[in-house]
Amino acid sequence: MEIILSELDLYIHNIEPKEAEKDSFKSTQYCERKAHFFNNKSSFELLCRKDSKAALKYSLKATDLCGKFTDFNPLLAASIYSDLAEVYRTENQLDEAYKYLSLAGKIISDKKLPFGYDVFAIERKCAKLLESMGKYFEAFLFINTILVQIKDRKDNPLDLANVLWDGGFILLKMNQREKAQNYLGSAYKIYSDLRADDTKFMDEIEIKLLQNKIIPLPLLKKFNLSLEDFKK
Repeated sequence: MEIILSELDLYIHNIEPKEAEKDSFKSTQYCERKAHFFNNKSSFELLCRKDSKAALKYSLKATDLCGKFTDFNPLLAASIYSDLAEVYRTENQLDEAYKYLSLAGKIISDKKLPFGYDVFAIERKCAKLLESMGKYFEAFLFINTILVQIKDRKDNPLDLANVLWDGGFILLKMNQREKAQNYLGSAYKIYSDLRADDTKFMDEIEIKLLQNKIIPLPLLKKFNLSLEDFKK
């Protein structure tokens, strides 16, 4: 990890133009490259070192530059704001997290960014944050928005499963058990089809379903159970 961090430090040194070159260097591209570095370094601190304080420092540096290139690269700006929101969520500063996720969402809306993996990731973060704030109805609205967009994409059915899974547990918190069963059952079917060989993952999924008394038919058959076993 130290080697990787050293390489990142070397990268920021290399991307920064010399003083004599700055006037001729396009400021938007310069700021974009530097913000991209700070954002990557923030992710490294958060995910690899588990140091949210350091991550916040670098993420704030990245967001300070966003105003310089939002029109030039709105997707990067939205991603940086959403990553800062994730750092704040880790720090349990949910109001700050919501503020920056809202900024990311506004860029997506104002710039009419096409639905792709980055937009999907940002919108899923919005749903998860709203859920952690206890705003279940608003979180579920985000889930439905994502589902409308993602069902037109056939390239990654696991994305669909992940959103159905998120939505199912939000519905449980809204006391809509029957609807939650449908969402989680659909997610489980996709996971079973595509990740059956990942026994650790499937064990975790099945344990969580059983703990919440959500029993898709394939799971009943697998463990030779009946619904009566869960009414006791």
